[in-house]
Amino acid sequence: MVLNALKYSLLGAAMCFMGYLFSWNGLVFLFQSDPVQLVVVDFQVRKVSSSTEPDDRFEYRPVFALAEASPPRAEYTQTYWQSHKIHLMGEVVPGRYRPETGEMRSDKAGGKWLWGGVMVFVVGLLVMIQAVFILGGVPDRQMPFRLGRGRRGFRIDIFGFPGDP
Repeated sequence: MVLNALKYSLLGAAMCFMGYLFSWNGLVFLFQSDPVQLVVVDFQVRKVSSSTEPDDRFEYRPVFALAEASPPRAEYTQTYWQSHKIHLMGEVVPGRYRPETGEMRSDKAGGKWLWGGVMVFVVGLLVMIQAVFILGGVPDRQMPFRLGRGRRGFRIDIFGFPGDP
């Protein structure tokens, strides 16, 4: 029982740490920035060679400016590259702006990593709570997240799928 609780608490702690790594920067930016309207003033493009695909592909990152600012206005290039354009040139999009650093992010691009990390963190907390229930005497087979060794090695069952008798 204690060994089971230990493996669940370690898994939960690892998931919480991964969620923290993925979402912390986005959460800090969300709370320290102001909502604004951004305009896409340019796109940077780079060619990415692929060993598995016959054609090269391209990655993009938009260059934003504040829509309300008069020219010449400060521009900010998004820090990460994307495999497709999520905005069009000249499009005015809702976003956030942090005046101290000049950083600008569109709402459409910024939320994916943020909420994915938050969800991983929450699932990690639930797994750690499950470890407390196991220490309290609740059988492992009644838990929604189960870890075990199957015929083909290590397995994870969520809500009893797959591998339920």
